[in-house]
Amino acid sequence: MRVVLMLGACLALAACDAPPPADPVADDSARCAAAGFAPGSEEMARCMRTASQERQGDADRAAWQAAQDQRTAEREQARQDRKDAADDAAWRKHSEEVQEMMGMPAVGYDRDAIIGDDDQPPTASRIPGMECTGIGDDESCDALSSD
Repeated sequence: MRVVLMLGACLALAACDAPPPADPVADDSARCAAAGFAPGSEEMARCMRTASQERQGDADRAAWQAAQDQRTAEREQARQDRKDAADDAAWRKHSEEVQEMMGMPAVGYDRDAIIGDDDQPPTASRIPGMECTGIGDDESCDALSSD
């Protein structure tokens, strides 16, 4: 019962929080009247026209800014994608060099399998073809033989 009352109170407060829909023409008219222009006068019409143009200009600037923000986000994503691809290529090359240097068979490369989702630095136990015993500083690893 208490939960139902709390839910009802939350819904009632949420309904009160929503502002009434704005009427821009009425707002412009009130602003121009407050500036001292008489309803129906040429000055009132000019004030209303200026207010409308300002409102349209504000909307145009907001739309332009949103488009700029979207382009910036897309450029940043493309830059990050290029960096990730370069990092993957470097990891792949390093992995292949280490495997060749250790005389290990090429077992392929999967950076995510080595690093994992936790973004921790790679450890030898995560490298394909390595067998490790111990934990932490006492860990020792050897390459698996290809026999």
